[in-house]
Amino acid sequence: MYGLFRIVFINNNDRRNYFLNQSLIISNKWLYFSFKTRPIFPHVNILDSNSEIKFSDTALTYLGNLGHAESNVVLNKILSILENQLNVNNKSVLKRSFICITELVQNIAEYNIIKSTSFPNTSIELKVESEKILISCWNKIEKGDEMSLTTIFNELDSLSRNELEIRYKKGLFSRKSLGLLMIKLLENSIFTWKIETVANENEYNWLKLELIINYGVIAH
Repeated sequence: MYGLFRIVFINNNDRRNYFLNQSLIISNKWLYFSFKTRPIFPHVNILDSNSEIKFSDTALTYLGNLGHAESNVVLNKILSILENQLNVNNKSVLKRSFICITELVQNIAEYNIIKSTSFPNTSIELKVESEKILISCWNKIEKGDEMSLTTIFNELDSLSRNELEIRYKKGLFSRKSLGLLMIKLLENSIFTWKIETVANENEYNWLKLELIINYGVIAH
């Protein structure tokens, strides 16, 4: 159970359940979030006025705004997919993988909440295949934030594993955010990032975060 509400997924086209003050409609394995603004992502076509999440047994795609409520829904379904697909006896593999994915998604949600964005601005894609978990996230960032974010990620990339572990231990005692450090320290994984600027756009750029976890290697 993740968050403050329970999500029930149904397959019958004639049935619909309404949650979160009727702002969320669940029908036939689709979740529809209503927004006034159409989201435009650098790697997908323009969507209709409803943001959406679509999933199968091995994949998930979410397009829309991402705050606390939406991240809870997305993470709930991601956990279900991982539990079904990670055919490993060591539950710590599932736990470590999901914790890092949670940190990735919630960091994006926290940024959006701080910025108080009112438009659909996040894309999340998850795939589980060939004993690998692949998750990529696109998110709008305000113009000017790319400089501070570049500094943060470049600094993380420059640290050795020993230096990352030292910072992580210091963070435990100082109660600092450990999300990115946890992701960088995850064994047999690759974490990448990039910032894509938008020509003739004065308000925002795009940040892409991608995490690939080879859970087959971890399990063996």
